[in-house]
Amino acid sequence: MPRGAPASGRRRRLRKPVGRARAARPGVGPVGRMGAHRPRPLHIDEQYEAPVPPACPDCGGAVTATHTATQVQEELPVVRPVVRAFRVHVGACRACGRRPAFIR
Repeated sequence: MPRGAPASGRRRRLRKPVGRARAARPGVGPVGRMGAHRPRPLHIDEQYEAPVPPACPDCGGAVTATHTATQVQEELPVVRPVVRAFRVHVGACRACGRRPAFIR
């Protein structure tokens, strides 16, 4: 009996992929994870231009600009932790000497 075969001696029938695995087959749909993105910001603080190079880096031929694409990069602010110090006043009862947790 081949290794990994069921004890009954019959070969296992492979199941057809379902759901997302089915869409990941070649020629059927996108492969890999779905992309995630943030919503486009309401304002742009800085803008830079990145022109096409005058010559192709591979063959040295002239490069013609076909269109302009915009890429947005957001610098998220550094989160500074809030550090709190609590000054807890501790007292004792004058009559019994116990230290109550909270005195009104």
